[in-house]
Amino acid sequence: MPSTALAFGETSKPQKVGNDFSVTLGGPVYLPRLYDGRNKTFFFGTYEGFRFPLGSLDQEVVPTDAMRAGDFSAIATPGKPLMNPFTGTPYQNNTLPSGSVTAASQQFLTLFPHPTSANQSAPFGSVPNYITNKDNSYNSDQYDLRGDQYIGHKASTFARYTWKSIDQKQPNQLLVPSSDFIDQYNILVTSFSYNFRPTLLNEFRFGFTLAKYGSTNAFDGPGFAKKVGLSGVGPDFPFNGVTELDFSGATTNLGADRLDNLYKSRTFQFNDNLSWTKGRHSMKYGFDIRGIEAITPLGFYGADNYGTFGFNGQFTNYDFADFLLGLPSNTEIDVVKQDNDGQTHHFHLFGQDTFQVSPHLTLTYGLRWEYHPAYHDPSGNIGNFDPRVPRSGAVIYPDGAASLLAPGFLADFNACPTLGSNQRPSVNSAPCTPVLSNSQAHLPSGLRTAFKRRFMPSFGFAYRPAIRGGFGVYNITLLGRNFYSLTGTLQSDTRIFQNIESSSGPAYQWPAINAGGSGLGAPAYGTAYFGTANDIDWKDSYSMQWNLLG
Repeated sequence: MPSTALAFGETSKPQKVGNDFSVTLGGPVYLPRLYDGRNKTFFFGTYEGFRFPLGSLDQEVVPTDAMRAGDFSAIATPGKPLMNPFTGTPYQNNTLPSGSVTAASQQFLTLFPHPTSANQSAPFGSVPNYITNKDNSYNSDQYDLRGDQYIGHKASTFARYTWKSIDQKQPNQLLVPSSDFIDQYNILVTSFSYNFRPTLLNEFRFGFTLAKYGSTNAFDGPGFAKKVGLSGVGPDFPFNGVTELDFSGATTNLGADRLDNLYKSRTFQFNDNLSWTKGRHSMKYGFDIRGIEAITPLGFYGADNYGTFGFNGQFTNYDFADFLLGLPSNTEIDVVKQDNDGQTHHFHLFGQDTFQVSPHLTLTYGLRWEYHPAYHDPSGNIGNFDPRVPRSGAVIYPDGAASLLAPGFLADFNACPTLGSNQRPSVNSAPCTPVLSNSQAHLPSGLRTAFKRRFMPSFGFAYRPAIRGGFGVYNITLLGRNFYSLTGTLQSDTRIFQNIESSSGPAYQWPAINAGGSGLGAPAYGTAYFGTANDIDWKDSYSMQWNLLG
């Protein structure tokens, strides 16, 4: 439950009323004159909904109407006039001339609200001057359906489906529309059982779990960026977002950045279990195959492809005036081409026997085998480090993904200039680091090996009336955490540009976002980060557990 404490500026607590409602229906399927399933066909369904209207108080510091028009006379202080960065002289009356606000700045101003506070006489930035309530409502819906069917005396089948959706409004600052935080999943389980004979039963199951959570937003980020018209921002945007504007003073930053931030998890599972009773033995054999996918947002700095711009007043003495003139102190921009998409398949086999040795002694023993290949990314957004190459190590990237490699990241670890080569002068007596495709490194597309001999025995006994014990080996699978540790390294291509003032004025002005150059700077050897890489000869952890009760 959200806090009920009063926020600064609030005079009363908002009302909180939640409504939970549901309906359930089930029974045999019976359609008069059409179908009589009272002894063989059954259904069950349920729905539950929850509605919880909420509001969130938003308090911000936004530019005054005078500042939006270029008039800074109310905030200019003695000895700190509004300067003309192109002439080096103060602007008359601390006011920008008509027509000097750039087209890009005018477009961004549509995301800054006008002040709402009645106390406009307070010094700018000392108190919030924009106060409003925004929707923060929480809603959820869930459906569950199940059907059962008996087919003769030997076979039966069932299917169960669950769909749930949680949606909560997530206010953004300024006039960026609220995002929707969603948590949704679809779950299906199906089963078919067949009795070959009273002592031999087989059950096959198929199911999937499709989940996604994170935020979405109806704001047209790519369309807005095109209206702003900054050179070098776009034209391709693989995700929805908005440019980040950072102010060194009191003005609230435009910092919504990425607006669609969805994490997706997909698991498809096939398994089969055969149960066989023969004499004093009760045996089970089976397999379990899973297709697994994990999609996560990829980002490196600020608003990434939409650009991040800082304003600190270095040109006019006032950060918001710098913004109106389109004069950022610095620019950061990345080129993210696609999100992380980890995919793999896991394989499991098992056999188990429960042996009734005598009326007093029961033994249970079995063997399980598991094989977990590494996640791979079809789009190539992963990288790994191989320490086995003497003195330099080697960097591994997926086949066909050389175009995604970030030149600045490669330079920071003195990568050999030709991919697949180890020829280059050394730095600080250390040879260059080879950059190899997974085929050149003799590795699979997951950039590491997978252990194929993970056999796990188990044993248990029960001696009546009071002694029992057991021992087992269990695999510990890390799943998506291993994949995530391979992302965000070799593709980290952040370009940084500083806007320097010269005798003729700033080095660049919007719509230009830099004055030329690569934005990489000199290599910072030793700063390339591979602290979350995977061991090339990876083996899942395992635990051995035992117990004895008497």
